[in-house]
Amino acid sequence: MEVWSRNYAGEICELFEEEIFIKNDICVPSPEDDERDEDDMIGLYGSTWYDFIDMVEDDLVDGCEYENPEEEIKVAVASWGAYCSGILDEVLGEVEGGEYRALVARVCEDALEICREFYAELNKGACLISGEFGD
Repeated sequence: MEVWSRNYAGEICELFEEEIFIKNDICVPSPEDDERDEDDMIGLYGSTWYDFIDMVEDDLVDGCEYENPEEEIKVAVASWGAYCSGILDEVLGEVEGGEYRALVARVCEDALEICREFYAELNKGACLISGEFGD
């Protein structure tokens, strides 16, 4: 059995994107905005998306170095929340962005559950495959 870290990272990023940015109609600027379709202006895009998914996947894989990665992954999940909070502050301003802190915390809890599923699969003896399409 194989476990693809990129799939889990994508699921986590989609969770953050959907619950925080898309449901609240927040467009996150990207250097590639000129390539965006008008109907795709909400949420993460381009390098903003790929920077986030790379960060999440790296943290998932790094957690594999620990016999019990729970504490390390809690720190990582908090950093993903901080990353999204930073985007909110940048896009909306600190006061309005701060109004989303409880939502970000809730999404972090959901992301932590996905991480636990990832490590549970590995603990069952699954083979870890990292990178996009085996990169």
